[in-house]
Amino acid sequence: MSQKVFIRSFAETSSEDATKLAERLRNRLEALPAQVQILSIQPYWKIDGYQEICLDVYLLGKDAQSFTAIIQQLGTGWLHQSPDEAIWNAGDGATFVESSVRWAHVELGKTGS
Repeated sequence: MSQKVFIRSFAETSSEDATKLAERLRNRLEALPAQVQILSIQPYWKIDGYQEICLDVYLLGKDAQSFTAIIQQLGTGWLHQSPDEAIWNAGDGATFVESSVRWAHVELGKTGS
């Protein structure tokens, strides 16, 4: 059984820079170790100039890295909705590894391996 984590983020950036941002996030998360799939990069329909970036992360290894390890790789100042779900908002001292990200949601799910 491997752990699957879904990440949805919104960045204030161009579509070209969003692709580069998604690749940097993928590279950072693969260091956990994990396999990371970029699911989609598209303009966010609600806010002009924002891009929605969605990733699937499959945690690898015998002692499968925790949900906490993923959010720690991404930033500080997360609000936990539940033990398996967290939301990040820019501001109030919160930091994110990519400065153009304004909001992110991370949710843990299970997948068979």
